[in-house]
Amino acid sequence: MVERSWAAGIDDPKFWNPKLRSPICFNPPASRSYLPMIIAKTKLVLAGKSKAQVFDAIEAALDQKELPALGNRTIGYMMSRDGYLSP
Repeated sequence: MVERSWAAGIDDPKFWNPKLRSPICFNPPASRSYLPMIIAKTKLVLAGKSKAQVFDAIEAALDQKELPALGNRTIGYMMSRDGYLSP
């Protein structure tokens, strides 16, 4: 997938950077645990939610077991010259 800036943490200054795009592949544990969280964050961002609303919703979904807990041994990897990680 291509990860966007909102996959970053809440304190990351690049959270809303529209240029950021990071091609990334996930191993099976990451596909089962990390990827659903990123998809949920993306849906919230596309729905126009604020950064605080996104993080509150994700935290609530994790607490209510609507999203899987982050698993052990999750790995994301990829290198691409088409990626844009920062200026």
